[in-house]
This record gives sequence, structure tokens and C-alpha cells, in this order.
Amino acid sequence: MDFSLKSLLTSIFFSLALQDYCCCALAIPINSVSSDLINDVCARTKNISFCKQTFRSYPNPPPIINLHNLGQISIEISNTTANSTYILIESLREQETDPEILFWLDMCLDTYAYANKAIGICTTSLTLGDYVGVYKQGFIARSMQILCRVEFSTRSLNEPPELVQAGRKFYDLANIIEVIGKLLIDMK
Repeated sequence: MDFSLKSLLTSIFFSLALQDYCCCALAIPINSVSSDLINDVCARTKNISFCKQTFRSYPNPPPIINLHNLGQISIEISNTTANSTYILIESLREQETDPEILFWLDMCLDTYAYANKAIGICTTSLTLGDYVGVYKQGFIARSMQILCRVEFSTRSLNEPPELVQAGRKFYDLANIIEVIGKLLIDMK
């Protein structure tokens, strides 16, 4: 083999090796950035482990993770959760016989209807780049869950355990929306 062919083959070998190395090196920061962003967002929430689990278990993550996409994910999951909680409250209401608990379940139905509207407004606000709207509506949605919960606790009524669990999940999701809204405001 003459010297120039050897040089050419060596050059090709190192180019391919370097290309593989660079591609691997480039893939690490992209994953790292996504993970860092999720960690940064979740560190600002009231339930860090729930937040991380929510994003990491999302079935169809977008190819690029950014605050806007994380906002879309949290709004989508919050909407589903608000709807299922509303249906749960309707079901609990059908089974309940205590008139006082029935009254407060009706109040919770109203608060979750408002919470669901707030989540719908979050979707529109995020699409329009109205990050203050995202933040405010996330806060309103979370506040509605608190209102439902407080109605039971201040009257020493036993809130149905299923409602406690569903409410906590919705509260944590609305808090994620608030945090993302605030981060998006700060970036503008």
C-alpha cells in the first residue's frame, strides 16, 4: 500500500471515528439539557417528585423539550385530570346521602368547573404567548382545588378519600402550570 492510500484510509477512519464521537457527544447535552430543564422546573414546584414523574412518564414526549412544550404537556394532563375529577365528584354525589356533604360536593363541582375553564384559558394563553395569562389561570385553577378542599376541612367533614387523592394530583399539576408560566414571563 502506498503512502497516500494509507493516509487516505487513516484519514477516513479518523473522520468516521470522530463523527461517531461527535454525534455521541452532541446527544449527551441535548438529553442533559432536557433533563436539566425538567429538574429546574420541578425544583420550583411544591411537589418535586410528582412533577418529575409527570414529565418523565408522559407517553408522547415532543422531540424538543422546552418550556413551551412542558407547558403544553402539563396543561393537557391538568385538563384530563380536572375532567376526571369532575366526573368523580358527580359519581360521589350520586352515592352520598348526607345533605351537608351533598351541598359541599355541589360546591366542589362548581369549583372544578371553574378550574376546568381556567385550564382551557391556559391553553389559549400559551398558544398566544400570553404567559401572564398562563400563570394567572394556573393560579386560579389551583385556588379552585384549594377552595373545594377547605370547604370540607373547615366543617370537619370527611372528604371522600378518592377526592382527596384526585384533588392533590390536580393541585400539583396546576402548580406546575403556574411555575412554567412564571418562568416564561421571566424569559420574555
